[in-house]
Amino acid sequence: MSSKRERLRYGAYVIAILKYVLSAAYCLILGYLVGFSLTTEQLAVQVFAGPTLTAPLFFFAPRLALQAFVTAAQVLQAYHLSERAVNTRLATINAILVGVSAIASPLLLLYAASHPDRKHYYLFFTSLSSFLLATGIAFACIVVPVGYVQVYDLKAINSLAWGTEYTLLIRYLVPNSPLDLLEKMTLRLASWVNVQRLLRAVAPDVTTTVAASTMMSFSPLGPSLTAVKRAVDRPRRRLLFIYVAFHVLLGATVVIYAIVHACRRPTCPSGCRLATAPWFSRACHCTYYHLECLDPDAAVQLSPELLGPDLFHVQLTGCRLEHGFNLSLLVPFKTLFGLTIEFSNLTDWPLGPNGWPDQIMAVNVRYSNLSTIPQALTTLPAQCKTLTIAGSAHLDSLPASLVSSWRHLGSLILNSNQLTAVPSWLDGLTDLEVLVLSGNQIQVVPDAMLAAMPSLTFLKLAQNNLTAFPIDLFASRPELDMDLSNNPIAPLPSLPTALMRAITSGSVVLDGTPLCSSLGSACNGGCSPMCSRSELGDRVCQRNCFDEVCAWDLGDCAGGGSQ
Repeated sequence: MSSKRERLRYGAYVIAILKYVLSAAYCLILGYLVGFSLTTEQLAVQVFAGPTLTAPLFFFAPRLALQAFVTAAQVLQAYHLSERAVNTRLATINAILVGVSAIASPLLLLYAASHPDRKHYYLFFTSLSSFLLATGIAFACIVVPVGYVQVYDLKAINSLAWGTEYTLLIRYLVPNSPLDLLEKMTLRLASWVNVQRLLRAVAPDVTTTVAASTMMSFSPLGPSLTAVKRAVDRPRRRLLFIYVAFHVLLGATVVIYAIVHACRRPTCPSGCRLATAPWFSRACHCTYYHLECLDPDAAVQLSPELLGPDLFHVQLTGCRLEHGFNLSLLVPFKTLFGLTIEFSNLTDWPLGPNGWPDQIMAVNVRYSNLSTIPQALTTLPAQCKTLTIAGSAHLDSLPASLVSSWRHLGSLILNSNQLTAVPSWLDGLTDLEVLVLSGNQIQVVPDAMLAAMPSLTFLKLAQNNLTAFPIDLFASRPELDMDLSNNPIAPLPSLPTALMRAITSGSVVLDGTPLCSSLGSACNGGCSPMCSRSELGDRVCQRNCFDEVCAWDLGDCAGGGSQ
């Protein structure tokens, strides 16, 4: 018996340590992703920051009531995941685990009640299941993939499909309302309580010896303890029966419904690339819709009856749209995040009577016939944090009046236009974190102005006409990531040690420059003088990289547009 108990104790310690390590990793990685991400990314996932609570969130309650509350929180979280997950297998598996946990936990509790020496099985199961549902699944399927991309594959963030899928999942992961915060705290508290109960159950026995002189008999004072126990146990048995019946019925319902719901997934229109399958709905819930206009002159229609109400990103490719896109078509979609228009004949774009929906956060216009900034792009919603105007062959200047319209932007992408200078008013964009001006005709980097932009983190000026390295900008902002590749930048008389480290680490990219050639093996060569390393394979269709030498932009233009 003692060896068996030792094995149980060892197994419990292994589970506890594993839970603590993975939970710590979960919190650290999630904290890093939220704390060190760009402000634009934090707003995109809609992190809820509620007021500070001075009173405890949980009060003492009987264990069965608390467990029923935990089960309810698990079911609610499974429902929320079905609203956010475009990977319906993930939502289905999570729902099945919730149902199995709801069925097995009370049955094992009954078994433990009649076999007290076997209660470890119940504690093992509840500890493991509560951990999987509170942390384990989210850690493996959301936190790890997002962390991997943040560290090893930052270009994947540009993907419309990846951004849609994981932005929705992170919105599920982080609390976004007081009730959601309470549900998530309940699951994590239950996970911690269960592992503590397991550790106490397998802890070495401590035998206490009581002196005979201190022992007392209460039998003369009333009925025997056995009789009292029987009287108390009757209502407790009824309560336990209700508890078990409720959980078994609820768990079986969740499992059966999750399987049936997954098998009866509704059909969405052909352009719907990603869709969720919320419980209790048989309609299409498209989240990422890519319309390729086989007939460029055909009218663009977005129907909430066909696409559902949960559209997150709309991508229009090859549509003529000479006079812009009718923004009133976006009004029915209350969760819409972004609009991308590629390879159009766009020349002007009036705002229209409705204007932009307030919740729009990203607008991308690539490869159009714009020669000036149209009205629709000078009156962006306050929530908009990303603006792309790229591939406009006749756009050579930006008026200073745009500073008030674009002040709230966090990312401004103006590559492959005909700009001859960095606009002098950009320092008024105090929230700007990413500035892309690659593929223009810029000759000088305004060091002082860019150095004064407090939030600027990434600067890309590849494929321009720069002849001098911005040494003053680097000296004042050595932490700034810069891509200056494929410019005629002359070698420096002496290379600062800090700059050499930045080039070696890749935070400063000088591929295809005379300065880079003078450094020997410190720089990497690009595939073409027209395509920078940061543009190649960045999930955005770049015409300057779309040739055989650059492997057709590594497939980023497959399917008629950006991925």
